Amino acid sequence: MNSMVKSGAGALAILLSVMGTATAKTNPFSDVPADHWAYDAVESLVADGVIDGYGDDTFRGDKKLTRYEMAKMVARAMAKAQAQEGKDKALVDRLAAEFGEELSSLGVRVRELERHADNVKWAGKIHYITSYTSQKGWPTDRFEQYALRLEPSIEISPKWSAHARLEASGSIKKDSSGNARLSRLWVAGDYGNVQVALGKMLVVTNEDDMVFSAPLSGASISTTGKWQGLLFAGRFDARNTGMGSLNSYLGDWMSDVFNLPNNNLKDAANDPVSIWGMNLEYQPNRGLYGGLGYYELKSRAYNYASYNDISVNEGKVKVWSANLGYQFSPLVRLQGSYSKAIFPHPAALIPGWEPWLGIQDYSWQLKLSCGNYNRAAEKGQWAASIAYRNFGYLSSIVPGDSNMNDMIAPSSMTQYNDTINWGEKGWEFWGSWAFMKNVGFNLRLFKGKSITTGEDIKSVMTVTEFFF
Repeated sequence: MNSMVKSGAGALAILLSVMGTATAKTNPFSDVPADHWAYDAVESLVADGVIDGYGDDTFRGDKKLTRYEMAKMVARAMAKAQAQEGKDKALVDRLAAEFGEELSSLGVRVRELERHADNVKWAGKIHYITSYTSQKGWPTDRFEQYALRLEPSIEISPKWSAHARLEASGSIKKDSSGNARLSRLWVAGDYGNVQVALGKMLVVTNEDDMVFSAPLSGASISTTGKWQGLLFAGRFDARNTGMGSLNSYLGDWMSDVFNLPNNNLKDAANDPVSIWGMNLEYQPNRGLYGGLGYYELKSRAYNYASYNDISVNEGKVKVWSANLGYQFSPLVRLQGSYSKAIFPHPAALIPGWEPWLGIQDYSWQLKLSCGNYNRAAEKGQWAASIAYRNFGYLSSIVPGDSNMNDMIAPSSMTQYNDTINWGEKGWEFWGSWAFMKNVGFNLRLFKGKSITTGEDIKSVMTVTEFFF
């Protein structure tokens, strides 16, 4: 309670100081009646440096507004540390009793002003990313990027708030300054154990970054507690999916090899994905936990897997998932996840490619993680994990770590959300360390193979981040 009073008094003092102050003089309050006892009290507080007067150097006595002016000075005195002891405290207490009604009214008004002044809050980070990926038979991918992220939040009402994410990035190697973009914009309602979100917002499902971790334009409702639920629906960029990326690549290949610049595969890659999904999770503080997930997706980007006529029809895919884990302590947990895609299996579009279609419909992983790294909030925070992951093209819809997701604009072939992408399997290590407060370093390593070709893949990613 004391900390709350001091905090409120401090905020009140800041507000009142903005209204203006005057330098203390011998008789600074020109209109104070000589027989008003408050004059001596205020003059004594001015002499002691507890208050320094009102903005216009006047105090006009017994009128209501004059009493409000006096109440403002009393409130200012109450916020000063030196007014909490000795004779000054006695004077302030006496003044507070005399002007109690005005102070009460003033407090209500100030709190309302404070609420509106403070309902816009800013957070963000600056980060620097380096990435290196090698795969036999493919050019080595290297890139370096810096980026700025700003995240304002605005209080609309006690239960509703608005949020946004503004980002700008560029290449240090090329000395380029990329385009700024509004990557998220949504409103959120908080009703205790039930949260509602509308707009373009991040949705993360319960398979630990294996199935879906991406922004979408739509709506969601979630619940908290031991039993947690999530229901969402919306649309998102097909190029963020494995099939969208594959269609885009094949479309470029057909354009280059067969001179078909306007082929349907390229068009399909740009068709947004409609999705709805739901999660149910049992999540105690410790011990065994687990959950289920179900998703339905529709887009021309999925026609490569489910229909021959890619120019007209929307391909439909269903994905279900299950996860099971054990929370050994607040810092250590082990989790396994599995997902399966369900879709029609027509004859291969390209003869001999049946095996490709047959192996891209499931994903699984086993991950051990520990640590307490959380936006480098305290110096010394750390986290580490080791996992074996197998990400199918359809069953891992948009995998990736939600902290890195959509920080890098997607290319037509690769989404650098993670060191492992769709159609890959292998071992991954991830370590994070806050070597200063609000400054952290992340290292991510992957060593595995392409599911479709068996070629070796190695990836290294580092992220140095500065939070504010």
